Amino acid sequence: WCFHGNYRASERIPDDKIEKCRDYKLITEVTQDGNDFSWTQIYYTTTRVTNKFTIGKECDMETVGGKKFKATVQMEGGKLSTSFPNYQHVTEIVGDKLVESVTDKRDFIHTYTLEIYIKHIIK
Repeated sequence: WCFHGNYRASERIPDDKIEKCRDYKLITEVTQDGNDFSWTQIYYTTTRVTNKFTIGKECDMETVGGKKFKATVQMEGGKLSTSFPNYQHVTEIVGDKLVESVTDKRDFIHTYTLEIYIKHIIK
C-alpha cells in the first residue's frame, strides 16, 4: 500500500457544513518510504502539524491542539491505525481517496465514528 501524496477535503461535504466552514481548509501531505512516514495536517493556512513515524515503532506525536504523546502506528490490511489520547484514528486509501475514521474513546457508552473523505489531488 502506498499512501504517498497530497490530499484536499472533498467537495462532497453537505451544503450546510460547507456554509459553516466556508474558509476551513484541510490538506494532508503524506510522504512514505517503505515503513517510514511523514504525515502533515495543514488547517486553515496557519496551523501545520507534522508527525513522523515508522510502522510498529513507538514515536513522539502531536495533536492539532498541541498535545504531545507517544504512540505506535500499526498497519493491517492496508489501514493505518493510531491510538490518540482521546480517540482511535484509522486511515485507508479507498479508490482515489484518503479516508480517515475517528472513533471517540472518551464516551465509553456511546462511541461514534466520523468519516472524513479526502480527495487525492497529487498522485
